[in-house]
Amino acid sequence: MAICTACRQEMSDPETTTCRGNDCLRITAHNWIPTVRYESDTDKRCPDCNVAAGGHHHPGCDREKCPVCQRQRITCRCRGKRRR
Repeated sequence: MAICTACRQEMSDPETTTCRGNDCLRITAHNWIPTVRYESDTDKRCPDCNVAAGGHHHPGCDREKCPVCQRQRITCRCRGKRRR
């Protein structure tokens, strides 16, 4: 079992289609931007965090892109911070 710390859902559960706790990033005290949703041409789930196509990745997913620089979010050096 792997429970997401942001949305409190079981990540391997097929009923979990998106992470509701990772839908936007805080850039400044009053500026939030939406996160990049998982895209799939085949409608398969994300191979890392198991969200459905069109859903928000779970925090720490290797496949999630940074909405600021479009690089891999877990390794980018942008100022975008996950909402808590």
